[in-house]
Amino acid sequence: MNDTFIGTTIAKKITVNILNPNNEINLEDKTISVETGIMIDGIEEKVPFGNFIIPKPDNEEVKTKTSFVGYDYMIKFNELYKDRVTYPCAAKILFQDICNQVGIEAGNLNFINADFIIKGNPFDEETQCKTVLSKIAELAGGFVHIGRDNKAYITTPKNITNVLLVEDIHNMKVEELNKTKVKLLSSGTKEKADYRLNGNNYQENFVKNNIWGKVNSISIVLSDVKGEYTTRQDEADIASEGLTEIVIEDNPFLATQEDRESVITALWEHYKDFEYLPFKVDYYGYPYTDSGDSIYIYDTKDNRYVSCIFNHTFTFNGGYSGNIETQALSKTQYQYKNNINTKKKIKKVELSVDKMNGKITSEVARINDELEETNSKIEQTDTQIRIEVSKKVDSSEIISKINQSAEEIQINANKLSLERKGYKFDRRQYYN
Repeated sequence: MNDTFIGTTIAKKITVNILNPNNEINLEDKTISVETGIMIDGIEEKVPFGNFIIPKPDNEEVKTKTSFVGYDYMIKFNELYKDRVTYPCAAKILFQDICNQVGIEAGNLNFINADFIIKGNPFDEETQCKTVLSKIAELAGGFVHIGRDNKAYITTPKNITNVLLVEDIHNMKVEELNKTKVKLLSSGTKEKADYRLNGNNYQENFVKNNIWGKVNSISIVLSDVKGEYTTRQDEADIASEGLTEIVIEDNPFLATQEDRESVITALWEHYKDFEYLPFKVDYYGYPYTDSGDSIYIYDTKDNRYVSCIFNHTFTFNGGYSGNIETQALSKTQYQYKNNINTKKKIKKVELSVDKMNGKITSEVARINDELEETNSKIEQTDTQIRIEVSKKVDSSEIISKINQSAEEIQINANKLSLERKGYKFDRRQYYN
């Protein structure tokens, strides 16, 4: 998982080093199932890691020791996306269809905003399934990963900041307890940590950073639309603690205010007050933890913190060891749009809404492979509409303009054609 976890598609990678005399073992282009375990009183306890696809080895030379590298089923989502659902449809239906396209089972359909209604397909024929998957995950404020059962899951980091454990209450003084509102939560009504990691299993280099959070603002914005964004904030907390914000930017499913409003409330209710401890540690054990797990982590002095596993490397070489690193985010956590592929045509679409002055400006521009620039711009107020269309090739540029008010229409163009059934007027016939 990277440090912009919202919208991330997480892939697990495995490296297998084996003794391979005479090249007897051939894992090339194979799918392998990986698990580990121990024997307890004659009973085998297994921890599965899932299936991994082994591509062609880097080195064709036959050696007595061969290294194979494999990837989990997330690699299957690199296929081109095929739009085959009927719109409007719920986000969970589109998620399930994308999984079906690549031959993977959807592991959950109850993620945040799973019932959000998608009105149409905003993607072109060159979009990969992984990109569409990422944008669905943004609706949930989460990430996509392949589970140990080889199914695809959309998961949102748990917000366990305000959850009290029994040990917290047990250690409270009577005065503190009387001031604390305590409600016994039945199973499933409140999120809790997936695991606890404690200092008994750490090696020496446990490093922690300052706590990130608490989240007091969430915004959904379109970078090309000035003045159009949707926000939920705790203004009192921002005034006293400063801004800690999650921003979801340029999600194509959320182009309208109505769509943004329909998803932001659930995200705000989930992430409000969310915080975690950035840390790095080498450890013994924990083969059962995954990237994205929410955890209670104890330092070497038994101080407890809330955190989340971002990057996890696990090694078995006769014994269990590993490394966990969770990076610190910036105070404003952006989920940025995908970068433009410079090999394709460059297109810019902007919409500026100035509500204070009552003006809307829209602009569409494109530069094609031959460096031909085309541009159209519309500016609208309550009293007039201005339209400008231009085309530029090298140093030559053609521009046409229309200015319309209630009183008149002004047209400035090299060529003017008015046409209706049975009648045609061409400016060139009457003017030089």
